[in-house]
Amino acid sequence: MRSAGSFSRRRTAASSSTTAVHTASGQWSSLQLDRKLGVVVLTNQANVGMPDAIALWTIDRLLGNPMVDPAAKTLALAKTEYADSVKRYARPADPQPSPPLAPLAGNFANPGFGKAVLRTDSDMATFELLGSGAKLLLDAWNGGVYTATLVPEGKFAGIAANLGPLPSAFTQFQSDKDGKPTILRLTFATGQAYDFKRE
Repeated sequence: MRSAGSFSRRRTAASSSTTAVHTASGQWSSLQLDRKLGVVVLTNQANVGMPDAIALWTIDRLLGNPMVDPAAKTLALAKTEYADSVKRYARPADPQPSPPLAPLAGNFANPGFGKAVLRTDSDMATFELLGSGAKLLLDAWNGGVYTATLVPEGKFAGIAANLGPLPSAFTQFQSDKDGKPTILRLTFATGQAYDFKRE
């Protein structure tokens, strides 16, 4: 899954003009000042490449560039990324036992996400982001590492369905200078990591 955003300059198919491009989760925008041309594609879905393909196709059509099929490239890339995700989140054949999360339950905070709560109930653990109401189901993966999957409820049911059944991230407790597990790190497939400190 792609997230955050990136900004780059690149040339489209057969064009000699430079295109300023910004991509982010669910959006793609491009601006060619020399041609007085701009294209913006927005979606409410997670960006798995389709906004990019639509935007590139649109720009090439507007500029009269040769026909290429960015959707085919996007589909091939999406299939590869999905296969990589299946491998990434597959539980090891001989995983280390996971410590119980019940003793670690409590309140946490992150400067970007705000307050969060780790709750446990029997063998289940959820990590709720209080600002948005999103809940992540934490499943034992290997030792102190857990997978995090968006819980498909309320306003997040459609988003979870769009993301599919695979986890979205790994979670793992990090110890502070005194060796106490006071930080819960949430790491996405993109490598972005967010630390939630115990309050």
